[in-house]
Amino acid sequence: MIKINLLPYRDTKKKSSLKKELLLYISVAGVFIAAIAAFHVYLAVSTDDLERLMKDSEGRLSELTKAAGEIDKVKGDRTSLEKKIAIIRNLEENRLKPVLLLDSLSTLIPAGQLWFTNMAANEVDLKIDGVARDNEAIARLMKNLERSVYFRSVDLVASKQIVIGGTKLQGFTLTCAFKKV
Repeated sequence: MIKINLLPYRDTKKKSSLKKELLLYISVAGVFIAAIAAFHVYLAVSTDDLERLMKDSEGRLSELTKAAGEIDKVKGDRTSLEKKIAIIRNLEENRLKPVLLLDSLSTLIPAGQLWFTNMAANEVDLKIDGVARDNEAIARLMKNLERSVYFRSVDLVASKQIVIGGTKLQGFTLTCAFKKV
């Protein structure tokens, strides 16, 4: 006997296939949405971590900037102190120079033959104004000064005859360049 199925089997197959496809699409969409949600959560957590790290880095940067400012201040203070120490050393080295210079000048003056009336010194040279008995005394003084360890050149700026207390004397002006020591 032959059996004939009058039910539309293709429609039922199509419906079941359609249900499977719909279920598959929904599952894929669900997995896709879950993946997007997971990726979003991952990005949110990473963003929070990065923001926290950025705040920590900014705090550390401000601490380091403050420390760098203090270091710069200390370097400036150090430079200032080094300059002051150099000035003190220079003063210490040169504090006896005027005394030794005057002592040397007193030994170089021909005794009883000339007198200084004015002396002015700067870092480069010494200017001496004085009175001498004659031109020979001035010449001896100039030779003595040139042989001195303190002067490298002695120049006669002016010499003129003056009368003091009825005595004829020679007024003079000398410039003496200091030697570099």
